[in-house]
Amino acid sequence: MNILVAAFTTERYMPYWEKYRRAFEKNNCNYDMILMDRDSDRGIRKTGNIYYYSCKMPIEKRIWSKFLPYLGYKRFAEKVLNHNSYDGIIFLTTAPAVLVFSSYIKKYRKKYILDYRDYTFEKIPLYQSLVKRIVSDSFATFISSAGFKRYVGSGDHVFLTHNISNYICDEIPVSLYNKEGKIRIGFVGCVRYFDINSRLIDIFANSGRYEMIYIGPSYKDCDLNHYCTEKKITNVYFQGEFDNHKKKELYEGITLINAVYSLHSPEVRYAVPNRLYDAAIYKKPILVSKGTYLEEIVKKYCIGISVDIFEDNVAEAVDEYIRHFNQTLFLDGCNSFLKDVLEDEKKWERIMDSFLTV
Repeated sequence: MNILVAAFTTERYMPYWEKYRRAFEKNNCNYDMILMDRDSDRGIRKTGNIYYYSCKMPIEKRIWSKFLPYLGYKRFAEKVLNHNSYDGIIFLTTAPAVLVFSSYIKKYRKKYILDYRDYTFEKIPLYQSLVKRIVSDSFATFISSAGFKRYVGSGDHVFLTHNISNYICDEIPVSLYNKEGKIRIGFVGCVRYFDINSRLIDIFANSGRYEMIYIGPSYKDCDLNHYCTEKKITNVYFQGEFDNHKKKELYEGITLINAVYSLHSPEVRYAVPNRLYDAAIYKKPILVSKGTYLEEIVKKYCIGISVDIFEDNVAEAVDEYIRHFNQTLFLDGCNSFLKDVLEDEKKWERIMDSFLTV
């Protein structure tokens, strides 16, 4: 079987891609990938079985500012599809699916999978209408958060999948303090959301008890390092790129995982970040925003604390959580969450096996 994978970013931003690759290997499938390199202007290139469409993408959310890059990707994807013969397509997020909808959706009806990871332009009626049509004609649609059912529906071919790329089977001890007795609030991933993170930094600025660490590349509009330098904040540390396979070591020095987001965008209100799975896997409580779907999960499994970053006394709430931390309840919650996740992933694997052997 020959499959095309179409994504709107590169592998470094798709840790969940690894499980698709394993599914291809398991079922002896050949595949090509079309990726959009939004951080480069190296033009169109091919490395092995991966096509790269490189184009600097504006940071703005407005779809009109991205019209030319989108159009270029669409034309390039159509060229690849015309030149090669594929038995099916896997769309990683809605943008590539919407772009090729008019030309290829009929040909590949029930022969493609949509992996819905993020809210993008669903507030535009036409875009949301196309997404619903794409979902209805898919072989299967995977959503990374049950909160996204409000956009894709809850049909019998819509299934929950997870952003889980590292699973550790051995027991990891829980410790709320490092060797120096510090409480370290850590962010591991692509650093963005300047307003929220700068607010959190201000709350714990120059504390003798708390430290904050950001591990991962920063978005251009989220220069927290410069912010800390300007404000002479000395208890915040930054580390750039990291190896996803070394997360266990990275989390050993972290007390509380930072997964606090703004509520301004549905993208974060209903999304489930990788850090949720990191919390359960590496046994670290997670700090999340009130009013999010993520808060519902954290409360259900008792694996962290939720705060309103602008209204609550966050430092006091965190202190209270740590003072009354129930290790048994927390560990039971982590294990229960991972058990449910693995059941969903087994279902995902069965569906992928069926898709790749049709």
